[in-house]
Amino acid sequence: MKYVFLCIAALFLLGNTVYVYSEASAEQRRPTVSEQRVVFSTSHGDLVFAFYQGAAPEHMAQIIRLVRLGLYNSVKAFRIIPGFIVQFEEIRERGAPFSREQSASLRPIKAEFSSEIKHLKGRLSMARWGNNPDSAVSSFSVLLGDAPHLDGKYTVFGFLESGGSVINKMLSIPLRRSLPSKDIYVINAYVVNHKDEYYGANTFDAEEIVAGQAVVVDDTASIGGRRNDGLHNVVSILIGVIIAVSLLGFFLQKQLNKSQVVSLLLVNILISTFTLVIVLLPRSSDMPWMGVALFVGIFVLFRLMSNFEKKP
Repeated sequence: MKYVFLCIAALFLLGNTVYVYSEASAEQRRPTVSEQRVVFSTSHGDLVFAFYQGAAPEHMAQIIRLVRLGLYNSVKAFRIIPGFIVQFEEIRERGAPFSREQSASLRPIKAEFSSEIKHLKGRLSMARWGNNPDSAVSSFSVLLGDAPHLDGKYTVFGFLESGGSVINKMLSIPLRRSLPSKDIYVINAYVVNHKDEYYGANTFDAEEIVAGQAVVVDDTASIGGRRNDGLHNVVSILIGVIIAVSLLGFFLQKQLNKSQVVSLLLVNILISTFTLVIVLLPRSSDMPWMGVALFVGIFVLFRLMSNFEKKP
Protein backbone atom coordinates (compact mmCIF):
# COMPACT_ATOMS: atom_id res chain seq x y z
CA MET A 1 0.00 0.00 0.00
CA LYS A 2 2.95 2.34 0.58
CA TYR A 3 3.55 2.45 -3.16
CA VAL A 4 0.10 3.92 -3.61
CA PHE A 5 0.95 6.75 -1.28
CA LEU A 6 4.20 7.26 -3.16
CA CYS A 7 2.10 7.70 -6.30
CA ILE A 8 0.03 10.35 -4.51
CA ALA A 9 3.23 12.12 -3.46
CA ALA A 10 4.46 12.00 -7.07
CA LEU A 11 1.16 13.49 -8.27
CA PHE A 12 1.48 16.23 -5.65
CA LEU A 13 5.04 17.04 -6.81
CA LEU A 14 3.90 17.06 -10.43
CA GLY A 15 1.11 19.49 -9.57
CA ASN A 16 3.54 21.80 -7.81
CA THR A 17 5.94 21.66 -10.75
CA VAL A 18 3.20 22.55 -13.23
CA TYR A 19 1.97 25.33 -10.94
CA VAL A 20 5.45 26.87 -10.61
CA TYR A 21 5.93 26.62 -14.37
CA SER A 22 2.59 28.29 -15.08
CA GLU A 23 3.43 31.13 -12.67
CA ALA A 24 6.84 31.56 -14.31
CA SER A 25 5.16 31.68 -17.72
CA ALA A 26 2.75 34.32 -16.44
CA GLU A 27 5.69 36.35 -15.16
CA GLN A 28 7.32 36.19 -18.60
CA ARG A 29 4.07 37.34 -20.22
CA ARG A 30 3.96 40.50 -18.13
CA PRO A 31 4.32 43.46 -20.45
CA THR A 32 7.46 45.54 -20.46
CA VAL A 33 7.30 49.22 -19.54
CA SER A 34 9.15 51.52 -21.92
CA GLU A 35 11.82 53.93 -20.66
CA GLN A 36 10.17 56.65 -22.73
CA ARG A 37 7.70 58.96 -21.07
CA VAL A 38 5.22 61.51 -22.38
CA VAL A 39 4.70 64.65 -20.32
CA PHE A 40 1.55 66.75 -20.54
CA SER A 41 2.28 70.18 -19.07
CA THR A 42 -1.21 71.35 -18.24
CA SER A 43 -2.60 74.55 -16.79
CA HIS A 44 -2.51 72.76 -13.39
CA GLY A 45 0.90 71.04 -13.58
CA ASP A 46 2.64 68.08 -15.19
CA LEU A 47 1.17 64.65 -15.92
CA VAL A 48 3.75 61.96 -16.69
CA PHE A 49 2.59 58.92 -18.67
CA ALA A 50 4.42 55.57 -18.94
CA PHE A 51 3.68 52.94 -21.61
CA TYR A 52 3.20 49.18 -21.78
CA GLN A 53 5.51 48.72 -24.72
CA GLY A 54 5.20 44.94 -24.76
CA ALA A 55 1.39 44.87 -24.68
CA ALA A 56 0.36 47.91 -26.74
CA PRO A 57 3.28 48.91 -29.00
CA GLU A 58 1.07 50.48 -31.68
CA HIS A 59 -0.75 52.67 -29.18
CA MET A 60 2.53 53.75 -27.63
CA ALA A 61 3.92 54.60 -31.08
CA GLN A 62 0.76 56.51 -32.01
CA ILE A 63 0.78 58.70 -28.88
CA ILE A 64 4.50 59.44 -29.16
CA ARG A 65 4.20 60.26 -32.86
CA LEU A 66 1.32 62.68 -32.25
CA VAL A 67 3.16 64.32 -29.36
CA ARG A 68 6.31 64.80 -31.44
CA LEU A 69 4.20 66.47 -34.13
CA GLY A 70 2.85 68.91 -31.54
CA LEU A 71 -0.72 67.72 -31.93
CA TYR A 72 -1.57 67.43 -28.23
CA ASN A 73 -0.64 71.06 -27.59
CA SER A 74 -3.83 73.01 -26.70
CA VAL A 75 -5.91 69.81 -26.35
CA LYS A 76 -8.35 69.96 -23.41
CA ALA A 77 -9.28 67.57 -20.62
CA PHE A 78 -12.90 67.91 -21.60
CA ARG A 79 -14.63 65.14 -19.64
CA ILE A 80 -14.32 64.40 -15.92
CA ILE A 81 -16.30 61.77 -14.04
CA PRO A 82 -15.09 61.51 -10.40
CA GLY A 83 -14.26 57.94 -9.51
CA PHE A 84 -14.16 56.96 -13.18
CA ILE A 85 -12.12 59.00 -15.70
CA VAL A 86 -10.42 62.20 -16.77
CA GLN A 87 -10.59 62.16 -20.57
CA PHE A 88 -8.59 64.21 -23.09
CA GLU A 89 -10.44 65.22 -26.24
CA GLU A 90 -9.78 64.07 -29.78
CA ILE A 91 -7.07 66.14 -31.43
CA ARG A 92 -9.40 67.04 -34.30
CA GLU A 93 -11.64 68.81 -31.78
CA ARG A 94 -9.00 71.32 -30.74
CA GLY A 95 -9.85 73.65 -33.65
CA ALA A 96 -6.27 74.42 -34.74
CA PRO A 97 -5.28 73.99 -38.41
CA PHE A 98 -3.21 70.92 -39.40
CA SER A 99 -0.27 70.51 -41.71
CA ARG A 100 -0.40 67.73 -44.29
CA GLU A 101 1.89 65.56 -42.14
CA GLN A 102 -0.17 66.17 -39.04
CA SER A 103 -3.44 65.39 -40.77
CA ALA A 104 -2.02 62.15 -42.23
CA SER A 105 -0.90 61.00 -38.80
CA LEU A 106 -4.45 61.07 -37.39
CA ARG A 107 -5.34 57.57 -38.48
CA PRO A 108 -7.16 54.83 -36.51
CA ILE A 109 -5.23 51.95 -35.00
CA LYS A 110 -6.28 48.41 -34.14
CA ALA A 111 -7.11 47.42 -30.59
CA GLU A 112 -4.39 45.74 -28.54
CA PHE A 113 -6.24 43.90 -25.79
CA SER A 114 -4.33 42.08 -23.05
CA SER A 115 -5.62 39.41 -20.67
CA GLU A 116 -2.98 40.45 -18.13
CA ILE A 117 -3.60 44.22 -18.04
CA LYS A 118 -6.94 45.23 -16.58
CA HIS A 119 -8.68 48.58 -16.29
CA LEU A 120 -7.37 49.62 -12.87
CA LYS A 121 -7.10 53.07 -11.36
CA GLY A 122 -4.22 55.13 -12.68
CA ARG A 123 -4.06 53.36 -16.02
CA LEU A 124 -4.56 54.87 -19.46
CA SER A 125 -7.45 53.65 -21.60
CA MET A 126 -7.78 54.57 -25.28
CA ALA A 127 -11.12 55.97 -26.46
CA ARG A 128 -12.81 54.74 -29.65
CA TRP A 129 -15.65 55.67 -31.98
CA GLY A 130 -18.93 53.85 -31.39
CA ASN A 131 -18.68 50.09 -31.10
CA ASN A 132 -15.65 49.72 -33.36
CA PRO A 133 -12.68 48.53 -31.23
CA ASP A 134 -10.26 49.40 -34.06
CA SER A 135 -11.22 53.07 -34.31
CA ALA A 136 -8.95 54.64 -31.66
CA VAL A 137 -7.08 57.75 -32.85
CA SER A 138 -5.93 60.16 -30.13
CA SER A 139 -8.40 60.57 -27.27
CA PHE A 140 -7.65 58.67 -24.06
CA SER A 141 -8.56 58.67 -20.39
CA VAL A 142 -6.81 58.42 -17.03
CA LEU A 143 -8.79 55.97 -14.91
CA LEU A 144 -9.75 57.30 -11.48
CA GLY A 145 -11.07 53.92 -10.32
CA ASP A 146 -11.20 50.29 -11.38
CA ALA A 147 -13.42 49.68 -14.42
CA PRO A 148 -13.60 45.92 -15.14
CA HIS A 149 -16.57 46.43 -17.47
CA LEU A 150 -14.14 48.03 -19.97
CA ASP A 151 -11.78 45.02 -20.12
CA GLY A 152 -11.57 43.52 -23.60
CA LYS A 153 -13.42 46.50 -25.08
CA TYR A 154 -10.88 49.31 -24.80
CA THR A 155 -7.09 49.15 -24.98
CA VAL A 156 -5.06 49.82 -21.83
CA PHE A 157 -1.70 51.11 -23.05
CA GLY A 158 0.00 52.74 -20.06
CA PHE A 159 -0.42 54.37 -16.66
CA LEU A 160 -0.14 57.70 -14.91
CA GLU A 161 3.27 57.58 -13.26
CA SER A 162 3.35 61.06 -11.75
CA GLY A 163 0.78 63.83 -11.35
CA GLY A 164 -1.66 62.86 -8.62
CA SER A 165 -1.85 66.43 -7.29
CA VAL A 166 -2.63 67.67 -10.80
CA ILE A 167 -5.55 65.25 -11.09
CA ASN A 168 -6.79 66.47 -7.69
CA LYS A 169 -6.76 70.06 -8.92
CA MET A 170 -8.77 69.00 -11.96
CA LEU A 171 -11.25 67.19 -9.74
CA SER A 172 -11.70 70.29 -7.61
CA ILE A 173 -13.14 72.24 -10.54
CA PRO A 174 -16.97 72.42 -10.49
CA LEU A 175 -18.54 70.32 -13.22
CA ARG A 176 -21.44 70.89 -15.54
CA ARG A 177 -22.51 67.29 -15.79
CA SER A 178 -19.15 65.82 -16.88
CA LEU A 179 -17.75 69.05 -18.37
CA PRO A 180 -15.31 71.18 -16.32
CA SER A 181 -16.62 74.69 -15.72
CA LYS A 182 -13.11 76.01 -16.49
CA ASP A 183 -10.99 74.91 -19.43
CA ILE A 184 -8.08 72.55 -18.64
CA TYR A 185 -5.52 72.82 -21.43
CA VAL A 186 -2.42 70.85 -22.32
CA ILE A 187 -0.06 73.78 -22.76
CA ASN A 188 2.85 71.68 -23.98
CA ALA A 189 3.23 67.95 -24.60
CA TYR A 190 6.66 66.43 -25.10
CA VAL A 191 8.51 63.10 -25.14
CA VAL A 192 11.27 62.16 -22.70
CA ASN A 193 13.49 59.35 -23.99
CA HIS A 194 14.47 58.20 -20.50
CA LYS A 195 12.47 58.79 -17.33
CA ASP A 196 15.57 59.98 -15.43
CA GLU A 197 15.82 62.90 -17.83
CA TYR A 198 12.54 64.18 -16.42
CA TYR A 199 12.88 63.22 -12.77
CA GLY A 200 16.41 64.60 -12.61
CA ALA A 201 14.95 68.08 -12.95
CA ASN A 202 11.38 67.61 -11.67
CA THR A 203 9.73 66.27 -8.53
CA PHE A 204 8.02 62.89 -8.58
CA ASP A 205 4.36 63.54 -7.81
CA ALA A 206 2.69 60.51 -6.20
CA GLU A 207 -0.08 62.33 -4.34
CA GLU A 208 -3.21 60.29 -3.89
CA ILE A 209 -6.34 61.29 -5.75
CA VAL A 210 -9.09 62.68 -3.53
CA ALA A 211 -11.73 60.37 -2.06
CA GLY A 212 -9.04 57.79 -1.37
CA GLN A 213 -8.45 56.91 -5.01
CA ALA A 214 -4.69 56.60 -5.26
CA VAL A 215 -2.74 56.82 -8.50
CA VAL A 216 -0.94 53.55 -9.27
CA VAL A 217 2.73 54.47 -9.07
CA ASP A 218 4.59 51.14 -9.00
CA ASP A 219 2.12 49.86 -11.55
CA THR A 220 4.13 46.97 -12.99
CA ALA A 221 4.03 45.21 -9.62
CA SER A 222 0.22 45.14 -9.64
CA ILE A 223 -0.40 43.43 -12.99
CA GLY A 224 -2.63 40.48 -12.24
CA GLY A 225 -1.76 40.88 -8.56
CA ARG A 226 -5.26 40.79 -7.13
CA ARG A 227 -6.21 37.73 -9.10
CA ASN A 228 -2.97 35.94 -8.17
CA ASP A 229 -3.35 36.68 -4.44
CA GLY A 230 -6.73 34.94 -4.36
CA LEU A 231 -5.44 32.06 -6.47
CA HIS A 232 -2.47 31.53 -4.16
CA ASN A 233 -4.76 31.37 -1.13
CA VAL A 234 -7.05 28.77 -2.71
CA VAL A 235 -4.14 26.64 -3.93
CA SER A 236 -2.45 26.81 -0.51
CA ILE A 237 -5.62 25.55 1.20
CA LEU A 238 -6.05 22.70 -1.29
CA ILE A 239 -2.41 21.65 -0.98
CA GLY A 240 -2.85 21.61 2.80
CA VAL A 241 -5.87 19.31 2.42
CA ILE A 242 -3.89 16.99 0.12
CA ILE A 243 -1.09 16.71 2.67
CA ALA A 244 -3.56 16.14 5.54
CA VAL A 245 -5.40 13.34 3.70
CA SER A 246 -2.09 11.71 2.68
CA LEU A 247 -0.82 11.75 6.29
CA LEU A 248 -4.13 10.38 7.54
CA GLY A 249 -3.92 7.47 5.11
CA PHE A 250 -0.27 6.81 5.94
CA PHE A 251 -0.72 6.65 9.72
CA LEU A 252 -4.02 4.77 9.65
CA GLN A 253 -3.34 2.32 6.82
CA LYS A 254 -3.08 -0.62 9.24
CA GLN A 255 -6.45 0.19 10.80
CA LEU A 256 -8.22 0.77 7.48
CA ASN A 257 -9.51 -1.88 5.11
CA LYS A 258 -8.72 -1.80 1.43
CA SER A 259 -11.90 -0.02 0.34
CA GLN A 260 -11.36 2.74 2.90
CA VAL A 261 -7.78 3.31 1.72
CA VAL A 262 -8.98 3.42 -1.89
CA SER A 263 -11.57 6.02 -0.89
CA LEU A 264 -8.86 8.20 0.67
CA LEU A 265 -6.79 7.85 -2.47
CA LEU A 266 -9.72 8.88 -4.63
CA VAL A 267 -10.29 11.94 -2.43
CA ASN A 268 -6.64 12.94 -2.83
CA ILE A 269 -6.72 12.42 -6.58
CA LEU A 270 -9.86 14.53 -6.90
CA ILE A 271 -8.42 17.36 -4.80
CA SER A 272 -5.14 17.26 -6.74
CA THR A 273 -7.00 17.37 -10.04
CA PHE A 274 -9.20 20.23 -8.87
CA THR A 275 -6.08 22.14 -7.79
CA LEU A 276 -4.48 21.70 -11.20
CA VAL A 277 -7.70 22.76 -12.94
CA ILE A 278 -8.10 26.05 -11.04
CA VAL A 279 -4.41 26.83 -11.59
CA LEU A 280 -4.25 26.01 -15.27
CA LEU A 281 -7.75 26.88 -16.51
CA PRO A 282 -7.13 30.68 -16.53
CA ARG A 283 -4.07 30.04 -18.69
CA SER A 284 -6.02 28.08 -21.28
CA SER A 285 -7.39 31.28 -22.83
CA ASP A 286 -3.83 32.17 -23.88
CA MET A 287 -2.72 28.57 -24.57
CA PRO A 288 -5.48 26.54 -26.24
CA TRP A 289 -3.42 23.34 -26.06
CA MET A 290 -3.61 23.55 -22.26
CA GLY A 291 -7.41 23.54 -22.38
CA VAL A 292 -7.34 20.40 -24.54
CA ALA A 293 -4.84 18.75 -22.17
CA LEU A 294 -7.05 19.53 -19.18
CA PHE A 295 -10.10 18.02 -20.89
CA VAL A 296 -8.22 14.83 -21.82
CA GLY A 297 -6.71 14.59 -18.35
CA ILE A 298 -10.09 14.88 -16.62
CA PHE A 299 -11.57 12.27 -18.98
CA VAL A 300 -8.73 9.82 -18.22
CA LEU A 301 -9.10 10.50 -14.49
CA PHE A 302 -12.78 9.56 -14.47
CA ARG A 303 -12.02 6.37 -16.42
CA LEU A 304 -9.42 5.39 -13.83
CA MET A 305 -11.84 6.19 -11.00
CA SER A 306 -14.48 3.95 -12.55
CA ASN A 307 -11.93 1.12 -12.64
CA PHE A 308 -11.26 1.66 -8.94
CA GLU A 309 -14.96 1.42 -8.17
CA LYS A 310 -15.36 -1.86 -10.08
CA LYS A 311 -12.68 -3.56 -8.00
CA PRO A 312 -13.91 -5.34 -4.88
